[in-house]
Amino acid sequence: MLEILTPNGTDRSRALELIYKGTIHATRIWVMTDAIKITEALGEPFRRYFLVVLTNLCDEDDEAELARLEKELGKPLGDCIVEKEHHDQPHPWFPGSSSFDLVTLYAG
Repeated sequence: MLEILTPNGTDRSRALELIYKGTIHATRIWVMTDAIKITEALGEPFRRYFLVVLTNLCDEDDEAELARLEKELGKPLGDCIVEKEHHDQPHPWFPGSSSFDLVTLYAG
């Protein structure tokens, strides 16, 4: 199920509009482990956002990577979530997973 989130009353629909109507110039894998994949997208007019695949296999090392991303963004991750989609099924990139979330993060 796709959720468009508006944490702290902030209007995230504008962020999604920038992302969906924008142009991606480059992407790079920011980090990939046995449980998560974080992809950075650079473009216009949004400048930068992150796409995160987060599985149920996350451990303390993966949490450390998410903390590193939070530091990079300069805001709590919860304040940067503009879209989240949960799937109760294994992700093909992560053998052994039973569920995963697709999350779009945008810090402005």
